[in-house]
Amino acid sequence: MKLPSDNAINVDSLEVQNSTKAYKIKVGEKINFATRVHGSVGMAAEYEIQDEKILKLDNSEIIYDNPNFEGTGGDAATRYFIFKGISKGKTKVTIKKIFRGELQKEIVLEVEVI
Repeated sequence: MKLPSDNAINVDSLEVQNSTKAYKIKVGEKINFATRVHGSVGMAAEYEIQDEKILKLDNSEIIYDNPNFEGTGGDAATRYFIFKGISKGKTKVTIKKIFRGELQKEIVLEVEVI
């Protein structure tokens, strides 16, 4: 089984705040964006799609760094947003980095489905 991390684009490595990065995929193809989350300290992530007729969320997964850890603070993880191209066109996906309920950073990802 292929894990989402096998082909994920790490949005945390996109340094410039409120910047736009462009990607191309084919109709039926998937694109996977990954970001760090840590629920117990208030680090979360959300997404927003500009046009869901072009691209839709296919799956969202959280993979914990230490899945068997039972103490507090052991929920550091990577969240994967897996999107699928539905029809040809351009749209934008915004990944919102949230810290303790407040928006800290937005990464805008322009996706063209061909």
